[in-house]
Amino acid sequence: MKGLVTLNRNSVTCFTYLLIALLCLYTLQVDKVYSSPPQENSDWSYQEKTGPDYWGSLDPSFVQCEKGASQSPINIDTSKVIEHSELKDISLNYTKSSFSITKKQLTLELLPEDKNNSLYIGEKEYVLKQIHFHYPSEHTLNGKKFPAEIHLVHQNRSGQLAVIGLFVEKGKENQVIKKFFRELPREIEKDQKVKEDINVENLLPEKTVYFRYDGSLTTPPCSEDVKWLVLNQSIEMSADQLNKLETLFISNSRPVQSIGKRKVYIKPN
Repeated sequence: MKGLVTLNRNSVTCFTYLLIALLCLYTLQVDKVYSSPPQENSDWSYQEKTGPDYWGSLDPSFVQCEKGASQSPINIDTSKVIEHSELKDISLNYTKSSFSITKKQLTLELLPEDKNNSLYIGEKEYVLKQIHFHYPSEHTLNGKKFPAEIHLVHQNRSGQLAVIGLFVEKGKENQVIKKFFRELPREIEKDQKVKEDINVENLLPEKTVYFRYDGSLTTPPCSEDVKWLVLNQSIEMSADQLNKLETLFISNSRPVQSIGKRKVYIKPN
């Protein structure tokens, strides 16, 4: 009996270690799946037979791209937006932070080097994971497509995403973007540290009013259960800055998807 008890204790200990290992692996996989922007992938692109119309048939894991009922991006029709006074408050907790910039095959990726930047939806915290660019915009506003769109991707402890969508108009030079572009690496997939610390809040318009809806990633695997917060006010980038995006990846925007039975909400001031 004594030997049997020892074996059981050892078994429990091994099981505990195995459980911890599995939880760690799950956390890594969640972060890998949900925090990724558009990136180089030989199986999909934005053109021809590997473009958005074919994503759902390129890989079994991409089935949501074709079959999903809550896909993004969408057209936001302001005449159908619903005011909802009981929506949870959104608050930003951005601080001056260090970033690195990476030139991908299909976008530019900005990575914070700490976890000090987050947004809160009610009391739930979503930590900023990365920022990336789409040229032209993916979402449209009353049918209007903007020259570019910036996505600020946040993730909570459960792996759920909250993404701020930021429309970009052509106008004056954007001083925050200028700091990032100044460090733009020449080689694809090479990280370059941004010399100057940046407060991402300075990238946003002064008045932050959000169109809110439930959607998906806009790139394969098009996973759903993403909380979208699309700002109703745009920011500006200069013609030279927008041309820089065009020379980097020509076009990397998914066409507008059907809104179906979903609703878009806004919280009145």
